[in-house]
Amino acid sequence: MLKINNFLKSNKGLYTIIALLSAIAFISIYGTKILNPTYVDWLFQNEDLTQHYLGWRAFRESAWHFPIGMIDTLAYPNLTSIIFTDSIPIMAIFFKMISAFLPSNFQYFGFWGILCFILQGILTAKIVKKYTNNNIAIILFSILLTFTPAMIFRMYYHSALAGQWVILLGLNIIFNHKDYSSAKKAHIYIALLGALSAFIHIYFVLMNGIILIGFCILNFLNKKHIKEIIYYLVTYLMAATASTALLGGFYSGTIMSDLGLGKYSLNLNSFFNPIGWSCIIPPLPLYNDLQYEGFAYLGIGAIILLVLSLIWLIKFYDLKKLFFNNWRKIVSLFIIMLISLIMALSPTISFFSHSISIPIPNIITKLWGIFRASGRISWPIIYIIEISSFIIISKKITGTKKLIAIALVILAIQVFDLHKTTTNIYDEFNDKKTYVTELKNVEFWDTIAKNKTIEHIAMGALPTRTFLFSLTDWALTNDKTLNNFYFARELSDDMLLEGNMAFVEVPENYIFIFPRINQKGALFIPLYYELECNLHYYLIDDTLIGYVNEIDGFTEIHECDFANFIEK
Repeated sequence: MLKINNFLKSNKGLYTIIALLSAIAFISIYGTKILNPTYVDWLFQNEDLTQHYLGWRAFRESAWHFPIGMIDTLAYPNLTSIIFTDSIPIMAIFFKMISAFLPSNFQYFGFWGILCFILQGILTAKIVKKYTNNNIAIILFSILLTFTPAMIFRMYYHSALAGQWVILLGLNIIFNHKDYSSAKKAHIYIALLGALSAFIHIYFVLMNGIILIGFCILNFLNKKHIKEIIYYLVTYLMAATASTALLGGFYSGTIMSDLGLGKYSLNLNSFFNPIGWSCIIPPLPLYNDLQYEGFAYLGIGAIILLVLSLIWLIKFYDLKKLFFNNWRKIVSLFIIMLISLIMALSPTISFFSHSISIPIPNIITKLWGIFRASGRISWPIIYIIEISSFIIISKKITGTKKLIAIALVILAIQVFDLHKTTTNIYDEFNDKKTYVTELKNVEFWDTIAKNKTIEHIAMGALPTRTFLFSLTDWALTNDKTLNNFYFARELSDDMLLEGNMAFVEVPENYIFIFPRINQKGALFIPLYYELECNLHYYLIDDTLIGYVNEIDGFTEIHECDFANFIEK
């Protein structure tokens, strides 16, 4: 018993137990099947997941380039970056380096998920253990943060954005500011934070940049060293910029600023609006359906934690003394929350179904548009609220058992509040999936695959995503490239033009795809009429396919038949 108690009290024991329980939390939501690295069929059941997986496959099949994050198979003859397939660059690069030792069908997204849960729990404990020595309460609170709805929601939707542990890594430097009083240690930490943020997802660069502003303010209020602050900001910007450049973020020819600013925003009711995630609170109105990007629901357990902390502040704290002793940290956290809130709300401030648009200059709109899904920037606020609430309560509870009881009840309520949603998630991911390709004419596609002359695929327009993903899967399996793909940002006009030059030259090493578009079944063939491609056409899988030579064994569709096909 003594050994167990000593193990629990040690940092090693604390983090080991949290890692184990965090992994169990992950499995309770997602099951174990997706942890099998050779099980890939589940990744074809969701458009965004399929994008992430095929982006990894394309990156794996590409030659190494500099910058190292470039893909040469999805926008041929151009290169594009792994950043724009949201394939979690840090994982993609690591596993590409050991690709020779991996099976042909390999996925790391299951491992990424359980790793995120473990790091979420451990980093929560690292932050709060300086404020209480009650390890059991720390464990319970750490597991509470693994049941953060915003993190679970993103896990296998925008998988890289589930890496919200990197926000906790940033907040650690605020809550445990004294540990980074050494400028050298702070610079190393900040550089690591900038690089990690870029290697996971570009939105984390902005979120941790906002957190760094809070750190610099805190540092200035403590030391009054302006030069030191400037050096910290430069360190972060250099690390994040260099990492983004290394991944090819500045070389990929995509349109960085995009439409949608003000639509994918935070609603002022988002922190208590479950939008269907709660079995206790009904969904509340939003300004528009795209505000799912601003999903920031705390969960009933975390809301109760917040309410209790406010009661504790009023009842047990001398507020003047509390502010006087901690005003620097309070100011820095308030500024982080304020900047995050302004950025998340966007120029269109909304509350329930009402909104007010704030006019801003075009240059600001263009820069802000790089982070058009502005609602995501609210996430640091979630973690500041939860961590601060726990610290406020734990500092004023002297009885160990009382704090444990409160933490346990809050965790139980949080799990119960989300249980219907997490049960549905478990059922979805624990059900064995079988991938069915959209390429039904196996004989035709096998013929094309065996034709070693054909190396590239040019599409006149992007087909439906399900067909595109099947085509991409087939192309990567058979060492062929595509001229376009479903990227997080659209290709620039120059890249699209270069990718479509094959329609002018009609070389023998290309096949040409004229897909149906999702508008009354219409056929997209403007390039045929404009350029009069001298091709042989075949109707395969409800798609028009052209090749410069005849394909033996398959019947051509002639120009006179196009009209009937268009009207189909």
